[in-house]
Amino acid sequence: RMYRLHEALERDGSITSDAVFQSRVLDSPDTLFIVCHHGQCLVLDHGDGSYADLFLTRQKLPEALSPLGAGSQEHVCIYLGKGASSSSSSSSSSSATYVAVETSRPDQWLALHESAVFMSLRVASESLQDARAVALLAQAVGFCTWHWRTRHCAKCGAVLQSERLGHARRCTDASCAVTSWPRIEPAAIMMVSSACGGYALLGRKGSWPAQRYSCLAGFA
Repeated sequence: RMYRLHEALERDGSITSDAVFQSRVLDSPDTLFIVCHHGQCLVLDHGDGSYADLFLTRQKLPEALSPLGAGSQEHVCIYLGKGASSSSSSSSSSSATYVAVETSRPDQWLALHESAVFMSLRVASESLQDARAVALLAQAVGFCTWHWRTRHCAKCGAVLQSERLGHARRCTDASCAVTSWPRIEPAAIMMVSSACGGYALLGRKGSWPAQRYSCLAGFA
């Protein structure tokens, strides 16, 4: 599946500090949290091989959850932006602000629902019906995976901390203070179709499950 938002999320340029991020986004009842852990996203497992997205409002989070804030060490929050609510989300509003969360405490989130699991987006997306939800999950997984894998400064080796609402990481060594940004990797994806429009050329890896095919794609 192609993970693409047909309507871009809008990022409020006035949200520039951790304090504003906390009060206007993280504590807002209209914010939906998309939770990830080590490259996987939090979804509901129906038990029959199918999954449903699980976007959480602040009210759904228990008081026992460790602090969910801009300075949290256990949950890195990334501001994705504002857009229309996913059709399957728990938000009562027609629009919502989306925040991705990379957690180092998956147990706390799994305890929120008996069917909650952390699952590869590639696997979960095969049964998700809401294309917008899949695209939002893809954005969240991309940012969260970068935060998970980029924990130390490439220059001096010191620990990095999240800043700029999760869109950068800065070295905690004051003598270095280098800022790291998400990598931009050139890639291509294409649909090769017949002149009549009735056929397409697809490919597959030998290790993929049966009946899984893909458009031709790869890194440039």
